[in-house]
Amino acid sequence: MPNPGIQPGIMMYGPVTQYGPNLLSKAASSFEDGSIGAWINVFNLVPTNTTAQAFDGTHSLLGTASVGSTVYFGSPVPPGAGAIPVSPNIAYCATAYLLAGQVGRTALAQLRWYDSSNTLLVSSPAGPTINLSTTLWSLIYANGVAPSNAAFGHVVIALGATAINDTIYADLVSFNQGAYYPT
Repeated sequence: MPNPGIQPGIMMYGPVTQYGPNLLSKAASSFEDGSIGAWINVFNLVPTNTTAQAFDGTHSLLGTASVGSTVYFGSPVPPGAGAIPVSPNIAYCATAYLLAGQVGRTALAQLRWYDSSNTLLVSSPAGPTINLSTTLWSLIYANGVAPSNAAFGHVVIALGATAINDTIYADLVSFNQGAYYPT
């Protein structure tokens, strides 16, 4: 159904304006296939698939901190399977629903950009820090513009000030052209 005031080809999902399909694979977005969708341990946050919590469906991504500090996990990176191809000088957004495991923590999302030789170019400024609850899922986001020599994008989710074995759940992760503007 057309949305008044929205250009043709633009889809609306709640407060997120998305200019195209989710560039993450279904496995790397919803985790419903029982895999981790090629998500990686960027810095001491080990991803596994779980059915203990889910925002949508029955599966989500569980990150477990292997150290007591700020920790990160992320979507597939080049040259690995599932790396996200991007177009230079185009705006992109990443969104995800997060839930803290044992204790409320802070979290943020960030976009990172790689060139065609799979070299990290730069990270876009992180999205806002969100206070996570252990009972309510929170929407987290980051916006960025792919640099002029970018070929791939990568979503990073950071969990702040953890203790060893702290956990975070992620579900319905999205990487799209466009930008997220909270309402």
